Amino acid sequence: WNISQESLDGALVKIYSKAVFALDPDLRALQLYAGIPFKLVIPICKGGPYTAVAAAGNLPDGVIMVFSPDECYLAGTPALPGDGQPVNAEVTLLLLNGGQEIDRLTLQLSIQALNEALVDFIDKGVFAGFLHSGNQDITNPVGSLNLNKAADGTFTATVISKDATEPVLFEPTRWSYDPQAEELLLEFPEKDGNYLSLRLSADGEGTGSFRSPIGEYALSFYPATATPLEYDGYYTVALRFPNFDYDPADNFAMGWLLLTIDADGKATYSGEMQDGTTFTGVTWVYNQENDSWGTVTFFVHLEKEEAGSYSGYLGGLLAVAPKSQRNPEKSNDACISDCGGTSAWIKTNGENEERQELFPCGTVYDSTKTLQAQIG
Repeated sequence: WNISQESLDGALVKIYSKAVFALDPDLRALQLYAGIPFKLVIPICKGGPYTAVAAAGNLPDGVIMVFSPDECYLAGTPALPGDGQPVNAEVTLLLLNGGQEIDRLTLQLSIQALNEALVDFIDKGVFAGFLHSGNQDITNPVGSLNLNKAADGTFTATVISKDATEPVLFEPTRWSYDPQAEELLLEFPEKDGNYLSLRLSADGEGTGSFRSPIGEYALSFYPATATPLEYDGYYTVALRFPNFDYDPADNFAMGWLLLTIDADGKATYSGEMQDGTTFTGVTWVYNQENDSWGTVTFFVHLEKEEAGSYSGYLGGLLAVAPKSQRNPEKSNDACISDCGGTSAWIKTNGENEERQELFPCGTVYDSTKTLQAQIG
């Protein structure tokens, strides 16, 4: 402002105002981490005209400054020098009007290294996992999670839960870092009343929570396997009863599942239950707690298609033996199963719910035998 006003005694009083930086003092010292993107918006109080913001000196590697008439911010993915030593930099920003300095802002930037294991996980492009029921008597998954990284480094998340037949697609977000817990974080924006918060530790085990308008569930997730060629192939899986009190000659199953794992570890499955309901799904193979066996989460909603069929859902965890541990003497080695009792077919009829435990067991597809002979 530039205001003139005569006082009661006739003296002339002038009030001047100019544009200034308005960043909170608590945000003027930043702790950053190499490989973790950040963005710091720098507000400007528009008390007068200004035309530009300039940085006095060099910014740290990986850090840029962006200025437009609408916003000003520092952003980027900080990097450390070749020797890996921490960086402590003082950055001064100049607020200019026609080339003349009208204000300045000094920031302290400290850049440190992450745990090397976390650095490796930042580069991973795919993660997969499952939702827990929260009930110790219900061991089957009650949902699934897929995380996929885009070209710009952001992650999108797809959650399928027992609470809704349609998947929840969360908008892209980036890794952040919790220095106290030494964990990576993904906090997704709310989507239609659904919330997703994830943490990843240096041992590669991810945890978190998913909250829908109906319920809240803990979850586990892992990076997609680093050795997909140990598992790729075409598998047939019988969804059998969990006990063996039936006659093996009957070769009986409650349904079947066909699974294809490609050379990248992507797992595509489809199948049919005994009542005629069909299903399809896509996920990724992962390794739990450095286990050499791969794990495939399957979770799908089943919609009643005709009289005599059921609605509900089907969920479980399939363990896939690595090729290096299979028995070459068996032409049709049983190499995919659920030995942990985590698979179930949940049938619903109105408000009533029936849980049928399953014991999936399957093999690499043998083209010399009929499909019926391999799946039951």
